[in-house]
Amino acid sequence: MRFIISIGIVCSFLSLSTNSWFNFVPGGVADQVKAAGIEGHKEVKAAKPNDFSPIETGDVDVYAHGVHWWMEVPWSHGVTAEKIVEMGLKANPNFRAYFHAAWLVGDGRAKEIKTTADYDSSNLADVQAALDKTRKGVEATVDKLNEKFGKRVVFLVPVGDATLKLRALVLEGKYPGVTKQSELWNDAMPHAGVHVMALSGYCHFVAIYRTSPVGLKIDRFKELTDEQHAILQEIAWETVSKYPHAGIVSTEDPKSPTASNSPAGLRVLNGGHSWSTENSAPLCQAAGIVGHKRITGINGNRIEDVTPLLEKGEIDVYVWQHNSVGPEFPRFLPTLVDLGPKHNPNFRVLMQMPWLVHDGRQGVKLPEEYETTDLAEYQTKMEKYRQEQEAYVDEVNAKAGKRIVFLLPLGDGMLEVRKMIVAGKFPGITKVNYREKLGDRGSILQGDIMPHQGHLGHRLGNYMHFAAIYRMSPEGLKFPGKDGDGLTDDQRAILQKLAWDMVSKYPYAGIAKFEALRPSKQGENAVPRTGAGAMAVTAALKGWKETKDLPADTVVTAIQASKSLMTESASFPFGGISNSSYRSALRSRLCSACFGTMAGPLSPPRSKPAR
Repeated sequence: MRFIISIGIVCSFLSLSTNSWFNFVPGGVADQVKAAGIEGHKEVKAAKPNDFSPIETGDVDVYAHGVHWWMEVPWSHGVTAEKIVEMGLKANPNFRAYFHAAWLVGDGRAKEIKTTADYDSSNLADVQAALDKTRKGVEATVDKLNEKFGKRVVFLVPVGDATLKLRALVLEGKYPGVTKQSELWNDAMPHAGVHVMALSGYCHFVAIYRTSPVGLKIDRFKELTDEQHAILQEIAWETVSKYPHAGIVSTEDPKSPTASNSPAGLRVLNGGHSWSTENSAPLCQAAGIVGHKRITGINGNRIEDVTPLLEKGEIDVYVWQHNSVGPEFPRFLPTLVDLGPKHNPNFRVLMQMPWLVHDGRQGVKLPEEYETTDLAEYQTKMEKYRQEQEAYVDEVNAKAGKRIVFLLPLGDGMLEVRKMIVAGKFPGITKVNYREKLGDRGSILQGDIMPHQGHLGHRLGNYMHFAAIYRMSPEGLKFPGKDGDGLTDDQRAILQKLAWDMVSKYPYAGIAKFEALRPSKQGENAVPRTGAGAMAVTAALKGWKETKDLPADTVVTAIQASKSLMTESASFPFGGISNSSYRSALRSRLCSACFGTMAGPLSPPRSKPAR
């Protein structure tokens, strides 16, 4: 049986290998993709042997191959790795090839292995030495291929090394339910037993998706206990994420700036409903961020389900995405603010500020009515709503003694896109709220009455969440996969710039510096809190990359609002209740496209001149 696996949003995966050392891998990867909530995964079986047409037509992002004679890099029935990669890159610049660096036949001493039980006498140090020698030869071949193509396009999945770690745990009595090495194999060759099958799938998922499988619940390999799955997942992540030829860490010196310029990945849990737009995983992959995990398998809207993770400190960012934000949404915000930081000092809550149902008016009956909304009037309503939520967040953070809750101004961002569309300045889009039929991606709004976000709104939300969670600009990042983010280059550039401008310059999003007023004596200007009375700024949050070279007006302080002179302090105290002077400064100092201005839409980037 031959497999073509198309993995939509993140990558498309083709495996033409029917080898019995590998044919269980595609199903294992598919189960993990489903458990991780990755969209668009599909598996297609090729109609005939050696059918490389999906590669030639650009429908494949990842080609994976595995055989028991894996030390011979030319792959697949006379079709060399070089030819496969040439086909792939010609049709798809995101194409990658993965080779299954498996265990050794007979542990490298095949003449001495007559039965499965003979593996119990293997010396793991000798097996590791033989594996290292074989793998290094393959690595040299892979390096030459990558040098030929001018970039890293061929990778190795170190399943053999992972199996040795598992075997070591068995010998140490640290892998429950298995007491002998021979119990991991099905025969003397050896073919993989169920434990190694599962481990192989986990290793390939890590390499291809550059995401940890830890915590995923899969339907396959029911013979294994939850504890065994957890150990195999840890082995896979530990082995693959630290092996340079797997593509997650740099092949350069780990201490070099190039190898260490990306923040650590964060554990993100989403709550809310159909207005959700957070999807940072593919952008993390594009940015080289390792370890990002979107927590799945629990209901993020039920505090009963969330509490155990909070108490274990296993959530870094909780994201709330709903058509309502405030004291009632989510009702359990006080519990998040109390338990989260208690068990994880880096914990924070990011609340997506929504657009308004029915544009904040009554009697909307048709999607077309959104085309005639008075955007100046709508902006006034949005601003009032946002100010109410800012005041509420100020109160919550003041009680907590530090900033834990942040706001993401997606509703304001979507309004800016609507202005561009109305002004005829958003390329390829002429209407605000439409789709021709069910399943179409739509515009900034989806074409319904509520309205839900359309494709542009969804992608803007993706980029804004990434910017706020990782404190990094999404500009220049592309969704992996043939279809990518479904935008044109011009559309993507506009949304990414808008996302970064709004998030980086809005103090409640957590990037622009925020300073609260302390009460002043009558007749005096309000001044920032300093010294012992100030609430200290927390250290950089785990995984955040320091923002550099922001425009000067991203530092919006209350003292600037009162037009008093000050020298910027190294400390910017948090907390406090919002006031009118701060609001005025916020509206006047943020980018002209953002918050409380109808000065006109952002101009799209200039296209290259026609030749």
